[in-house]
Amino acid sequence: MSRYRRYRRYRGYRRYKRADKGLAEVLFAILFLPVYLIIWIIKGIELLLSIKKSNGKKHKKNSQSTVNNTYSSAHSTGSRLYDEPREEIQTRGETSYVAKDSLMTECEKKFFNVIKGLVGDNYIIQPQVNLASVVDKESARKQYRNELFRNIDIGIFDLNYKLIVLVEINDPSHETYQRKKRDAKVAEICKSSNIPLITFWTKFGI
Repeated sequence: MSRYRRYRRYRGYRRYKRADKGLAEVLFAILFLPVYLIIWIIKGIELLLSIKKSNGKKHKKNSQSTVNNTYSSAHSTGSRLYDEPREEIQTRGETSYVAKDSLMTECEKKFFNVIKGLVGDNYIIQPQVNLASVVDKESARKQYRNELFRNIDIGIFDLNYKLIVLVEINDPSHETYQRKKRDAKVAEICKSSNIPLITFWTKFGI
């Protein structure tokens, strides 16, 4: 065999070996690709869980620290907890709850005192009576009771707390569309349940 032929055979053999090796590497990568993916997914999940756990501990620690600081401050000064100014809370977009100064407005108090003086001790006068407390809703279908969660200014009861009459005191705000709609619904409920409803307008005085 000539030298040139031996060289050509050697080159062909090298190309064959390289192609065979490349094919083996491709097959190996294809076979083990799912394994690599599973390993990376598991590592990603473990990383996310560790980050979440770390953030939870940090949030809990900060919350406890805030509560302790607030309680210590309020305890040392003798003030109420959560007495932060309402303006600062609203600026941050948070929700705050504030106790009202009175159950009734000054106008309602005047009407209440007059009515109480008229009926005497034979009846019980109760301000801010919720319709859901004195009216039940009966229906063949399951329905919500939202329309009953409305307050009536004054309720007059006998000594056994049986409702005698409801009294509404309307100021100029009851001239708006929404209040008229609400008042009409209240009147409808009272009529359906046979409860007398008396309405006084503040523009006519007491």
